[in-house]
Amino acid sequence: GATIGYIDIPAPLFEPYSPMRYDLANSLVWVQGSTKLWKVNAITGAYVSEITVGAAFTQIFVNPNDGTLWVTTVDSGTGIYSKLTNISAVDGSVITTYDVGAYIFDVSFDASNDIVWATTGLTISDPNSGKLFRIYKPTGLVSSYTLASGSLSFMAYDPDRNSVWIKTGGYVGTTIEFDIATLAVTNTYALSAGGATTQYARMVYDPLCKVLYFTNDVNNT
Repeated sequence: GATIGYIDIPAPLFEPYSPMRYDLANSLVWVQGSTKLWKVNAITGAYVSEITVGAAFTQIFVNPNDGTLWVTTVDSGTGIYSKLTNISAVDGSVITTYDVGAYIFDVSFDASNDIVWATTGLTISDPNSGKLFRIYKPTGLVSSYTLASGSLSFMAYDPDRNSVWIKTGGYVGTTIEFDIATLAVTNTYALSAGGATTQYARMVYDPLCKVLYFTNDVNNT
């Protein structure tokens, strides 16, 4: 499609890419820098403000239920970004940190707003790699479920089935459905649409059309 316009961010963006997250609850777009986050009005496209994150981080996630900000932060002892940290959307200060013990690949939030899900991957030798982690916010309890012998990557929450869809493995990986009520894998699919089986294939669930969408890192499909 055609370019609608541009937004001026008052600093260099995070290289080699600048992840962006949409905050549905507050109609905002968050743009990631190396140490800062920039807030943009999603309706007008106007730059709003910036915050400095109170910890070294690599990824940003926005809880669609309430607009709270979450980032992956480093464990100073291992050097692995194995911690999930809830930060203030006002000043970037750290509110709460949870350590899952392995490289965090992706994060999702369920409709109850009490549970945060995190997939782990990349560090295959780590015994915690390939696990799905469940963080229960009211008590801080962290539980894990081994779903693959290798890594887990992107996932999407499905509110209609109350489950999370998770990408596993590499180029010959599969997509699994993990049921939240029973805490068990209920379906496994091997997809082969133009390279969509790679572990870097992103996914998003559309609750209006009830469709799970994939991208892939092999072609432009």
